[in-house]
Amino acid sequence: RPHSGDLGCVPAPDAAAPHRYRSLHEAILAGEVIACHDLSEGGLALAAAEMCIAGRLGARLDSVGHDDVTVGLFSESMGRLLVEVAPQHVDSFLERFGDDATVIGAVTDDGLLRLAGESIPVEQLVTAHTGDLR
Repeated sequence: RPHSGDLGCVPAPDAAAPHRYRSLHEAILAGEVIACHDLSEGGLALAAAEMCIAGRLGARLDSVGHDDVTVGLFSESMGRLLVEVAPQHVDSFLERFGDDATVIGAVTDDGLLRLAGESIPVEQLVTAHTGDLR
């Protein structure tokens, strides 16, 4: 069935992505990266939630990287990654990536995912993810 309305354009491949992935690989080998999750399925919000679930730690996202909070939280742009970096390695990680990386928040031990003015208990995320089949 034909779709009425503008479907937009398919995103073009990011020519700089291979360089960023090589930089990420170098950062991993250097021991700077604790965890990493792509944003291709669900965006930043889902990646942060899944990382909190996996580590049973909280996170505080101070920035979503976009003026439109919904776009910032749920955009599935190709080549974007959420990377947890050990505090002592943040400066070297940022130097390695230049303008291709920014600090958007921090890992916490309070058991809450805090983003866009909301706080969600990590245990509630676990229950939603597993259907309470732990």
